[in-house]
Amino acid sequence: MLNQVILVGRVSKDVEVSLLDDGRKKAVLSLDIKNKFNEYVYESYSIPVVLWDEKAEDFIEYCSVGSTVGVKASLRVVDLNIEVIAEKITFINIKEDNKN
Repeated sequence: MLNQVILVGRVSKDVEVSLLDDGRKKAVLSLDIKNKFNEYVYESYSIPVVLWDEKAEDFIEYCSVGSTVGVKASLRVVDLNIEVIAEKITFINIKEDNKN
């Protein structure tokens, strides 16, 4: 069986980062995607995407809220919840962070 998901959307919130007891870094980004409902109406969804270790670090370094990214991921069920686990991230349009 093949377990792949491809999503393209905008980062809608600051990334939540946590350092686990085993030393691994976990980041969760919120990816807003639009789905065409009919000819004139789009539905928007906010999908949480989990990034681990180097992917999390790269994302934190290069992206901020408003950036457009593509995510190739797989689905995993954890405690009866479905998680989207990023395997590859493509930075499509990086929005510069205006923090000084």
